[in-house]
Amino acid sequence: MSVEDTAKWAGAIATFLAVIVALLKEEITRVWRKPELVARVKLHAPDCHKTKATFLNPITHQPDVVDCYYFRVWVENKGAHRVIEWVDFDHFRSRAACR
Repeated sequence: MSVEDTAKWAGAIATFLAVIVALLKEEITRVWRKPELVARVKLHAPDCHKTKATFLNPITHQPDVVDCYYFRVWVENKGAHRVIEWVDFDHFRSRAACR
């Protein structure tokens, strides 16, 4: 191969890599810049509240009264990037339960 052929191949490869980087820029930067979400729950009022819930039982067609709990979850982002998409809360909850 001559020097001219090598230069043509190097230019073609560099152009191809530049196109790939331009197309996948967001995915590439997302690897390094992630949001780090930290969730807290305070187990006292007003963040934790026990009340009664009434609903119609579909089998007996009678109203049932059960205990119901409301929780306020405080979520803080300590990462290097803002959260753009909706947070997959079930995934986040399962990761937090493992700790």
